Amino acid sequence: MKETVDKFQVPEIEEIREDKELLQKQTKRYQKFRKGIRCRFCREKMQVDFKNTLLLSKLCNPVWRMLPRKRNGNCRKHQSLVKKAIKYARFLALIPYEGQQ
Repeated sequence: MKETVDKFQVPEIEEIREDKELLQKQTKRYQKFRKGIRCRFCREKMQVDFKNTLLLSKLCNPVWRMLPRKRNGNCRKHQSLVKKAIKYARFLALIPYEGQQ
């Protein structure tokens, strides 16, 4: 009887609390990044334009690769519009395909 109790031990309340606190700390780390941040295009009611190279340069890193949604804070809709605008601006040679490495 004692062996079966050892095999199937119920975790103590303190262990459960520690696990919950650890999980909350991990989720806070991600929530902190996105908390209160809205898409700049939604917030300022701007339109994505391929001719606005200054704005497109802010949405790319120094090697002219697009920044991900999580990094630049765009919503899904505007991130896809930005992607199309960057591709079109590259096609028209308004911005480079690659930066200097």
